[in-house]
Amino acid sequence: MIFKECLEKRFSCRDFIDYELSEDELIKIVELAKLSPSATNMQPAKLSFFSGNALIKLSDDLFFALNNGLKSQDVKLYPNTWFEPYKSRRFETGLRLYEALGIKRDDKQKRLEQWHKNYKFFNAKNLAILHIDKGLSEGSLLDAGIFLANFLNAATSLGYDTCVLGSVTEYCDAIRANGVDGLIICAIAIGKKSDDVVNNFRTTRAKNEEIIKFIKEIK
Repeated sequence: MIFKECLEKRFSCRDFIDYELSEDELIKIVELAKLSPSATNMQPAKLSFFSGNALIKLSDDLFFALNNGLKSQDVKLYPNTWFEPYKSRRFETGLRLYEALGIKRDDKQKRLEQWHKNYKFFNAKNLAILHIDKGLSEGSLLDAGIFLANFLNAATSLGYDTCVLGSVTEYCDAIRANGVDGLIICAIAIGKKSDDVVNNFRTTRAKNEEIIKFIKEIK
């Protein structure tokens, strides 16, 4: 699979079949992601993989934290106050996702049920927690982000599907209680996609003029 095809094929999988990757399969993905650049070759990104009973327990502990309001987020993912164009992009994504699922905007119960699937990792049998050591600077978050992108694309190139989960890392203490140390950034569900209609959903991308600026002369 060439790089362009890999980028075009990758998507956020929101329903997985009953397939558990072996340790060897996971290591093959990591070996590719490890080729990522990092500042002064620090390589701060770390992964903790969950499967089997450990994955079930983690899910149970996250639901307990969710239901009891025990938030403990290490890395804040969103602004305190949404502003444009980010507010509209976020709204459009949520609206189109629920439309694809046939869930009406005022159906709070169905929307809640869909949200709770995050904490079951969309039925994936493998979950990775991306983290770095405490005491590192913000630059290491950039390094971890580069590693994350390459991990996702590496998984795609090897025939697997993924979904980055920021929601579960609102409860970092629950994750830490299950053996993960350091600064917790996000979770990654890994497996193979199902035929569920939710996996037909794709997000849009910003126009070039929204994100590119050419500077040729400074007065």
